[in-house]
Amino acid sequence: MATSSLLKSTLLGGMLLASSSLWAVECTEVVWHPSVLERYPNIYNVCQGVVEQEGKYYVEVQAKFVSLRDKKARLNFKTVDGTFDKTVETKELPADFTVYINGKKELLRNVQRDTELTIYVPSDRFALVSDLANITVVYEFEEDGASKKIN
Repeated sequence: MATSSLLKSTLLGGMLLASSSLWAVECTEVVWHPSVLERYPNIYNVCQGVVEQEGKYYVEVQAKFVSLRDKKARLNFKTVDGTFDKTVETKELPADFTVYINGKKELLRNVQRDTELTIYVPSDRFALVSDLANITVVYEFEEDGASKKIN
């Protein structure tokens, strides 16, 4: 009976180890769309984790809020070494755009400068997702013009 329990424990442990290593995705394993790398070549250095949602990968990014002017948010992405990278700017976000701060939903327009936010960047485009539970609304970072809402 002891052999049977040991064998079951070994098999269960092996299956758990195999499933976690097969299904876990690390930042280094994300395959970025070339347009993302072109727009933000340091994206590898700001990845804090990876979340899969409906077969798509979203990279968790910590960002420091710089400002909101003319409906455009300016953010500094936090690198894996804890420093902050160059400022990126979204284009026109809706007035009711929300972010999560310490698990609480806040309107972006009410966020104070230097507040750290958690946002998500999909691997297939340079875009901003603030709430993975509501991924139907995604706003791209764009060079000029308004942010494009992706459904």
